[in-house]
Amino acid sequence: MCLAKFGTPAAMEYTNDDEYYYPEDQHEEEVQYRSLSFLGEAAASTSFGEYDDEEPVYRSVSLAPMPTNSYYETPAANWGTHAAQSKPLAQPKLSRFASPSMKATPQAAPQAVSSVSSDIELTEPKELCILYQLEQTHLVMSKSVQEIVAVVSRTLQEIGAVFEFKAPKHKFKCHLHSRSATISFHVRIFKQNKTGQYIIEVQKRGGCSIQFCKIWRCINNALTSTSTAAATPLDAINAPSPVMQLGSTTTTRAAGAIRSSLSPLLDMVRSGKVDLQQNALLSLDLLCYDANNAKDILVEEDALQYLCEAVAKLTDKECRSRALSAIANLLTAAATHGLSSKSEQHAVEVIEPIMQILKQDTDIAFLNLHLQAVRALSCISASARSSRSILARSSCNALLESKVLQTSALAFTDHSTDSLAQMQAQVAKNIAMCA
Repeated sequence: MCLAKFGTPAAMEYTNDDEYYYPEDQHEEEVQYRSLSFLGEAAASTSFGEYDDEEPVYRSVSLAPMPTNSYYETPAANWGTHAAQSKPLAQPKLSRFASPSMKATPQAAPQAVSSVSSDIELTEPKELCILYQLEQTHLVMSKSVQEIVAVVSRTLQEIGAVFEFKAPKHKFKCHLHSRSATISFHVRIFKQNKTGQYIIEVQKRGGCSIQFCKIWRCINNALTSTSTAAATPLDAINAPSPVMQLGSTTTTRAAGAIRSSLSPLLDMVRSGKVDLQQNALLSLDLLCYDANNAKDILVEEDALQYLCEAVAKLTDKECRSRALSAIANLLTAAATHGLSSKSEQHAVEVIEPIMQILKQDTDIAFLNLHLQAVRALSCISASARSSRSILARSSCNALLESKVLQTSALAFTDHSTDSLAQMQAQVAKNIAMCA
């Protein structure tokens, strides 16, 4: 701390200690020292220590009355001092419709109610909050809740969607695993206040917007049409046939063209990033779907090897499903063009990872993955003869039968159950050929 000395002006004497002093005032007045570090003192002077003994004064602030709204419960009578005398606030006049054309006109001839909702006890949906902003993909209808649920569930099954219905929330949680994309979406039912009509909203959660528009058009047409014709199935892959018929277009490719195309895709799979892996495996699945591409890819051999190895390494369900689908496409082509001994060895090695996948319980979240796993086993048993004895020793038939039973216990999975039953019968037939 720097100190300065103040006193009456007088003659000063200098000493060897580099100090000035005043001899005549040495005994008359005591020297006063003031601190020049005023920042610390200024900060200390802002304290209110001198008022510490006084109690703080609290002033009452009258609270505003709680707003009342038809979407909230009525407040208690003694909630505040002015609650009983206050008038309810007027509800804001907000339009929940983006366009008047979104309302559907009542149909003269209602559709027949499907039997899928007969076992479900449906309650009245909750009124839609006026502050909730609906998506553009919604309808307002006068049909009953049972009829709406029946039509939506039937349409979702016809287009190949995998879904579950949450009856207390009147919500369908859906996934459509199409050939070119995977789309997640919700279908919700609300009650419109005052009019007593019902609002059906289709919400896109992820995936391709083009495929989602197709889904919306299918549901919209099914709800507004008076016809009972089945919806047009999309290019769904959640219920494939045991042996798919691939394309037969003949094309001529330069040497090394397939390898140059596969290298970037395989590098994306090796990156370890889920978004890159999903896009790469989707492209590989689409490439392998063509018979000529599958034939050329089988010649490379390392592509099938890496896909078989990736089934055990990948953790994302979508990536695993796409890898298994690509393997099934390649082995479907191998059933026609033949399979080399090295490729057959890779196909046999992937049996154990597939069996580990199938040992998990089958529910809606794993349904598509298990469908692709069973499809891959069906193609392996058809193209690789050495795999049949391995599948027999591992009790594959019993495991696949349990998959069929577990899937049949799920609601709205009749189409998937039939596909699993067909593929299980095909695997059992192929295994019996090795006896």
